[in-house]
Amino acid sequence: MIATIQRLCRLLESPSVTVDSLATGLGTVVPTGEAGSLNVTPADPELSSARVVREPGTDAPAFLELVPREPGTLSVETLSEALGEYTTLPRIHWSNPRRIIFHLASSGAEYTCAVIADVQPGPTGLADGNVSALTLRRDRRLD
Repeated sequence: MIATIQRLCRLLESPSVTVDSLATGLGTVVPTGEAGSLNVTPADPELSSARVVREPGTDAPAFLELVPREPGTLSVETLSEALGEYTTLPRIHWSNPRRIIFHLASSGAEYTCAVIADVQPGPTGLADGNVSALTLRRDRRLD
């Protein structure tokens, strides 16, 4: 799954990526009739579902959502080893999931990739928790 996340982030950093190219690179598109997003059956067997969401008024992806097939198969530790340090995001409401974010950027790229993980905390907190869902967000580089 880590290799898939890293590959998708590289695609999101490309200025020419489209919703269709990202979706077909992820797996098999499932027709839904929705104009703003594409549901995908991922080729990666460690993922159960995916959804690519269009940036309004364009054919560019804004973000994509990934759900691991088995709960507990992706740990925060594994994600940190592959992506580096993370920041804990604030919760707006007590019932919202705990979230962490990794900011990835290739030098000189016009776009960057942010990996946001919903985490089920472990016995000592987020650091030994497991990821229940991921959002890969395409951000325009600001610096």
